[in-house]
Amino acid sequence: MNAARGPKQRKNAGRGARRPAGRPGGAAGRPGGGRPRETSPRDGSRDGIRVTGPRPVPIERNRAIRILGGLFAFTLGFAVAGVLVVAGRPVTPPYYVAIVIGVVGIAVAGVAMARGTTPMPETPIWSRPTLTLLAEAAALPTLAVVGVLYGLAAIGVLGNLVHPLVLGVD
Repeated sequence: MNAARGPKQRKNAGRGARRPAGRPGGAAGRPGGGRPRETSPRDGSRDGIRVTGPRPVPIERNRAIRILGGLFAFTLGFAVAGVLVVAGRPVTPPYYVAIVIGVVGIAVAGVAMARGTTPMPETPIWSRPTLTLLAEAAALPTLAVVGVLYGLAAIGVLGNLVHPLVLGVD
């Protein structure tokens, strides 16, 4: 290293540097080489996005109501238990009742998911697409269902887990 010139600059270093073709990760390493092709929406899709796979089968209305009711009971039970923990009233009869309501709620949702004529989507039950599908099947407003379930779940996590971990267990 020469003090007058500074460190030696490396070839292909820095942002925007490209690997030579034929090396792993270079243009020749990708299928089709170079940049990905632009697709045109010939099939009627929006923004050039092509949806593949079968369309989701609608879930029966009664089944969707049972699943959402179980999820609501689960989140409500644990949210009430979390509020009782924050209020300094854990290990009381209302706390145990709230926990039991939560456990029964998730059991109801699990049984309703397992029983039915149409298969459940592959996405997790708490994901927005699944909750949207359930809310639409139950003829409920999607944003309200997602907001209430996520809000109650947040209260339950904050009260039952975060609060005791931050302040310590009595």
